[in-house]
Amino acid sequence: MCADIPLYAGICINSESLLDPTFKEDFLNVFSSLPCDGYLIYVDNISNETNSTSLYHYFNTLTTLQLFTQKPVIAGRVSPGIGLGLISAGISGFSTGTARFESFYEDLYKEATDAYNMYERYYFPELLGTIAINRKTPVKLKQILDTLGYCNCNYCSGKSYIDIIKAPNNKLHFLENIHKEIAALKSIDKRERISYLLRRIDEAFANYNKLRSIFKPSDYSHLQNWKSVLEELNK
Repeated sequence: MCADIPLYAGICINSESLLDPTFKEDFLNVFSSLPCDGYLIYVDNISNETNSTSLYHYFNTLTTLQLFTQKPVIAGRVSPGIGLGLISAGISGFSTGTARFESFYEDLYKEATDAYNMYERYYFPELLGTIAINRKTPVKLKQILDTLGYCNCNYCSGKSYIDIIKAPNNKLHFLENIHKEIAALKSIDKRERISYLLRRIDEAFANYNKLRSIFKPSDYSHLQNWKSVLEELNK
């Protein structure tokens, strides 16, 4: 019976390692030779703060591994936007981080303070990401929803913004919406997925511009990094 259970190799490395061509080549050679059925890959520190160079090598490494081995690659603990980018580039799937962090870097947990517990995160497909909202005074959530529109998923429909941000509503809202987004992306021809996501990024820029009273340009500068990486992959 155990022989019928797929065996996945779990791999954890730092993103900076992939900037070294020799390490990257060795990484691909070693792990592509493993007698496994697929790969679960956690690359730290991949987040919205990752620069375009590191992000490109991350995307390139994972897609190359899957292409050469013809085995599924699943990216561990990445933001929804980066995850959708990876799927558009060809990998099989991704998982997001914990409710608190999108990276598994140990020091983030060591440095956690009560300030983190003041916030919940709410996923906005229109912004391609989650936004931190103060639990006690979720005025920011109302301002964004009033501009972009309220979500009609099973866990938001008919609820006030005060109830929407409460757990588990916000988490179930995320799961329903991200599943819809993945399904929509996978329904598109593989050759058109990156172009589709590039259009989504342009729409996210436009939506952030509608919310200039709430967000600074630095709050969504990561979108430009995503765009430059996807454009390079799309050549």
